[in-house]
Amino acid sequence: MRPVALRTAFCLLVVAGGCPGGRPLTMEDLERVRYDALSRFESEDDFEAYTDEVRSVRGEVLGGSGFLFGCAADEARLAASAGPADESITNNQVQGVDEGDIVKAVGDYFVILRRGRLFSVRQRDAGEDTLAAISVIDAQPPGFTQGTWYDEILVHEDRIVMIGYSYQISATEIGEFRIDASGQLSHLGTHFVSSNDYYSSRNYASRLVDGKLVLYMPSGLFSYRNDEVELPTVQTWRHGDELSDPAPLIAPQAIYRPIQGAINPALHTVLTCDLDGARFDCDASGVIGPFGRTFYVSRDAVYLWVSDGGWDYYYNAEASEQLSEARRERGEGRSVVYRLPLDGATPTALRAFGQPIDQFSFHEGADGYLNVVLTDAWAGDWMWSAEQSYAAPRLALMRAPLSIFDHDGAQVASEYFRPLDAPPSLPLQNRFVGDHLLWAEGSAWSGASASSVFVTPYAASDAVTTVLDPTHGVERIEVMGDAAVVVGQGTTGLGLSAIELATQPPFVADTYLEPGANQGETRSHGFFFQPAAAGGGVLGLPIRLTGGAYSSLWYGSAEVLYLSVSSAHHFEPLGTLTADAASATDDGCQYSCVDWYGNARPIFYRGRVFALLGYELVEGSLDGTIEEVRRIDFSP
Repeated sequence: MRPVALRTAFCLLVVAGGCPGGRPLTMEDLERVRYDALSRFESEDDFEAYTDEVRSVRGEVLGGSGFLFGCAADEARLAASAGPADESITNNQVQGVDEGDIVKAVGDYFVILRRGRLFSVRQRDAGEDTLAAISVIDAQPPGFTQGTWYDEILVHEDRIVMIGYSYQISATEIGEFRIDASGQLSHLGTHFVSSNDYYSSRNYASRLVDGKLVLYMPSGLFSYRNDEVELPTVQTWRHGDELSDPAPLIAPQAIYRPIQGAINPALHTVLTCDLDGARFDCDASGVIGPFGRTFYVSRDAVYLWVSDGGWDYYYNAEASEQLSEARRERGEGRSVVYRLPLDGATPTALRAFGQPIDQFSFHEGADGYLNVVLTDAWAGDWMWSAEQSYAAPRLALMRAPLSIFDHDGAQVASEYFRPLDAPPSLPLQNRFVGDHLLWAEGSAWSGASASSVFVTPYAASDAVTTVLDPTHGVERIEVMGDAAVVVGQGTTGLGLSAIELATQPPFVADTYLEPGANQGETRSHGFFFQPAAAGGGVLGLPIRLTGGAYSSLWYGSAEVLYLSVSSAHHFEPLGTLTADAASATDDGCQYSCVDWYGNARPIFYRGRVFALLGYELVEGSLDGTIEEVRRIDFSP
């Protein structure tokens, strides 16, 4: 599993153990293990010289005690026993950049990933609307018993790519499947790329841009067992539990030298695969830096924000403060944002201060600027980092022109940073919506009391921040046409507030309360807004009437709530599509038996409305209210 309690206990164990011997880490140490410019290693000897120097510094600092892995390493889960592109049914952050999810549309079919299996459901047959279960196939290769957590899928024409992570072999699993014209699913092949777990409570590991799969994978550069260098390898499934011999995924000459010093370095690998070809052809590119990271993909580039987050000296508060003071004197931040163009051009970078909360902290604008919300807390969105509490945070907006990215990793000048009003504590929700940035204290994992929402036109030189006070907490902020909607728990139920942005100053246009309800999903994909041509539209949101935030991991959402949204952004309830409690049966799950990515989705597709509720797919008809038309139980 990826349990918060287990991860926290692991961190405390390492910290309590302390660091035997050695001395505090210094800025001079970090200078020894970093380079002045972003360039590839020239040879294996060049790469080996770098790793030898890291070992030397670490030996001095750690007193010969070996590798101190810290909290940024593998956070253990419990062992896991074709034609034209279709309209997206996923609530993607960036238009034209599809994100891995649990359900995708392929022509007349939906493909659904749940609890270690792939399912196909026909929703159109010979020109007639229908719902029919067609095919089911195991997500793992035939006879494979090593146990994998299967998280997300992407589709391109008739090809399905499934992404998972295996703790038993410490690898990201990439499964290839095909759906034919009759909806039958078949397994094409499976590849295992050695890595640490990519999991994030908010982010997604994979993207699809113009037929190109983009996959982010972190991995420790050194083995925590024997201090040896471990570059990622790839293995291909053959039969049963037999895999091919490990082959190098990336050569040292494809890795960029670190421009950040780190004695516990990570290799941040971006894998890009062309899904238009007959073969599964991929290219890997990597950067070396500290463990803390956040991953964002625009239409043109992959962005990696890498920060040390204190992992190299968290065991020594005095050393941490001394290093921070040294950086302040030099005017240097402890983070680097890398820009890796999707067209294969050479990566560039900037040195910066702070770190983002999650992928929604980023926005690459059409005006040629990268906008990023930054905090002085934590270091990226790995595992549950984005959900951690942090008192009295400092927030800022970096708005930097893309033109200043270079191969030397220039320090972003202070003129490109703007302080932001900060809530009393983190965690934080943040979102760019149109010309505005919205942020507020809150997390779907911890619940929330009433929170203030801060709104500002992020690109304006004379921007004024408006503070709004909905009568409920803020567990998510979503785009709703030219407005925003904030969702969160209130004292008597679940609140949704529409934030009007077209009129200045912004204001709360309307608030709707669903009595006695909680959110049924925590991820961004558990929401969808379908705009109407005349303005306004319909939104769908999974809800539960019992259980807290963690309930969605083991139990399906009770129902999907639908609200009509007027052009003035006023809400009218349309009703719900609900799950049939009698349909819950033992599915014989063997692998991936926790719904880490949820199990409920509102779906708007080809003028029809659906609700995915665990193993049920329910269709509704909208005419003033939503009424059930048909449903299917596709359980195995």
